[in-house]
Amino acid sequence: MFISIIIITYTMSLSEDDRLIYYGPINVNLYPVTGTFRAFAPDRVQQDERTPDNMIKALGFLGDLTYLNPVYVNHYVPCVPATGISLTSPLPDTASDKEPPAVAVPLLKLPAGKAPEESFRGIASGHRSAILVGKDGKFYRLKGCGNDLQGFVVQKTDGFIPNHGVRGSQFECTVSRELYFSYLVHKALRPFNMVVPPLPTLTPS
Repeated sequence: MFISIIIITYTMSLSEDDRLIYYGPINVNLYPVTGTFRAFAPDRVQQDERTPDNMIKALGFLGDLTYLNPVYVNHYVPCVPATGISLTSPLPDTASDKEPPAVAVPLLKLPAGKAPEESFRGIASGHRSAILVGKDGKFYRLKGCGNDLQGFVVQKTDGFIPNHGVRGSQFECTVSRELYFSYLVHKALRPFNMVVPPLPTLTPS
């Protein structure tokens, strides 16, 4: 299970009022948990070709989690019905001197004032994400760092076939796609000085 993607957005100086307008008033603590990261390298990833084998593999993500344990019948993880994103070569290790210590490990959202001393201050950003303001002046967006302040939960969803979904986390079939396509949009818009999406930086290893 993938916990968080860290993405550099941009460097800027904000007043406290501006921060409330752009990012919201919900302060959280970000607690380090077990895990490691590698640097995201767009030249080492590609979308799989639409071969029969790759399409069957992609459809497998649409199934429930009974292959892990029969008790997980009708339990699903989010996915896109499309061919996957694969590595063409291993991702490089992160350079500890280029990223602040706070983003060296995955972080989990906890209520402000209720986390151990080794946690970092952040701002809630969406149900499954948060923003960490680094001492380097950059804003780091963490994706999949807990569902609101509940950690990782299983929620029932109503539909043609009622099922349960794991919420608050990133998964193998979602993390690579989000990083890869964020990079492609960033690459396409940047030459035109248009507002660009967050720039992918680190991915769980």
